[in-house]
Amino acid sequence: MPTPLPFFADIHTARLVIRAVAESDLADLLEVNGDDEVTRYLPYATWRDHDDALAWLARMQERCATGTARQYVIERRPDRKVIGTVLRRGRTTSHRTSSCCRSGSSTRDGCASDGYRRARPTTPTSMACWSRTGGSAMRGEPSPGQ
Repeated sequence: MPTPLPFFADIHTARLVIRAVAESDLADLLEVNGDDEVTRYLPYATWRDHDDALAWLARMQERCATGTARQYVIERRPDRKVIGTVLRRGRTTSHRTSSCCRSGSSTRDGCASDGYRRARPTTPTSMACWSRTGGSAMRGEPSPGQ
């Protein structure tokens, strides 16, 4: 059985904080996960209401309790608005042949993988950046202008 994933301390930058998710984050996360473009490639349906958010939180809390995942949020520092999430997932030892294990990003008994998502930006400049990095580029499609 893999070693449970450790929690990491909050990460603070000049503009953001990455910290553990809390129930008080769900209203902001409903804005993120309620956007069909943001959730387009996620393994669950776009959230439609607070009940969807609560069901997601319960699943994440269960995975965190077993040590198989750690769920964090990305919070803007100036207004404390949650604009996205980071999920750290553990892998089993049968995953040892993957590139993450060969590259040294493995835990003692298996690999860990990280994924993130964030809200769609609202300004033209930030939208152009999102579509190059968080949108088309992450799907393997050429960036606008390529």
